[in-house]
Amino acid sequence: MHHKTQQLKDYLNGMKRNNRLALERLDTIKNWPELIHGEIERRAIHAIEILPDDMIMAIAKGEVNIQRVIREVLAD
Repeated sequence: MHHKTQQLKDYLNGMKRNNRLALERLDTIKNWPELIHGEIERRAIHAIEILPDDMIMAIAKGEVNIQRVIREVLAD
């Protein structure tokens, strides 16, 4: 956990050097977990945007279980 904290500090120190005002604005945010969950969803949407339309339709209809396929790929 310490490694991730240090990574974040390094990133924020760079932000402080280049855009202190933006960092000060970030300090006013109180709902970080909710904000981060929204970002996770945004990134997931971005990741599936590359899928062809017929695949999107198959997933939507339940013909393809994307969760199962992801797990199978990770297990290989």
